[in-house]
Amino acid sequence: MSIIAEFSVTSPELTLVEATTSAPAVTLELTEQAATDPERPVLYFWANGDDLDTFETALEEDWTVTGVERYTDLDDRRLYRAQLSDEVEVVSYPVWVEAGGVQLSATCQNGVWRNRFRFPDRESFHEVREWSVENGLDFTLHSLYTETDNGHGPGETSLSPEQRETLVAAYEIGLYDIPQQSTAADLAGELGISQQAVSERLHRAYTTLVEEHVLEDE
Repeated sequence: MSIIAEFSVTSPELTLVEATTSAPAVTLELTEQAATDPERPVLYFWANGDDLDTFETALEEDWTVTGVERYTDLDDRRLYRAQLSDEVEVVSYPVWVEAGGVQLSATCQNGVWRNRFRFPDRESFHEVREWSVENGLDFTLHSLYTETDNGHGPGETSLSPEQRETLVAAYEIGLYDIPQQSTAADLAGELGISQQAVSERLHRAYTTLVEEHVLEDE
């Protein structure tokens, strides 16, 4: 069953990081990537915010893109086309395409790209994550869940935000690794809550996941 992964990446080597850090009030929304050359995809993106002139000046000087064109200019947003330059060495597009990933959304603000992807399985997601870390990207996983049809909508569950946060943090610090890389006490310290609160959140989250992803299948 396919999974949905929501994660953030940042690095000075990533596309448009320089331009967005020059105008932190502007948010980019990627609408399409066209790749006749997989290593140099063409990007189409909206820039939204109150400081678009500063962003556009920085965009023209950003070393990661070339052939910048403004397609549309509205009151508070502009649509651009740009191609990755030959100087960019860290290009994720061919990696996630080969892994079978589908980019559902991508935004960038103040140098941080936030992504939402569909992957065919967890192994394919881990391939992309390992590549990111090996290439020096600061990788933060926000959520990872199986797509279901359980009345909550595609890819959604009834986990509370606190339960989801606890599960993701436990995963990131290695609580589920074999051998285990951390303890419940470590997780409590990471979240700034008591071990009892950690235990309650995890048990409620496990119950929800079993009800929605195991019992429903049965």
